[in-house]
Amino acid sequence: MFKKLPPPPPMLSLKEIIEDMETFKVEKPKIPNPRNISAEENIELEVWWKHLDTFLGDVDYLKETKTRLLELRNHLQERNQQIEAQSTEIYEEIGNQLN
Repeated sequence: MFKKLPPPPPMLSLKEIIEDMETFKVEKPKIPNPRNISAEENIELEVWWKHLDTFLGDVDYLKETKTRLLELRNHLQERNQQIEAQSTEIYEEIGNQLN
């Protein structure tokens, strides 16, 4: 009914593990970041326009985010006022019922 499994491989010694770690290297491909350029670089005009477009897109996104955050803040302040008004009404009702 049960299959007999082969024995597991022997465990590596600490020395073997350290040797293996020393030979293990991961090389990640370098991905260019369009937001990082140094002023000293001589870049092509096409690349410069791509950087400018990226920057302008980031500025627009931040403006939209700021507008949305202000709207949300105003909405939360209104809801807070409503909750405070409702809680005041509830406390008054409780006070009236106890008297």
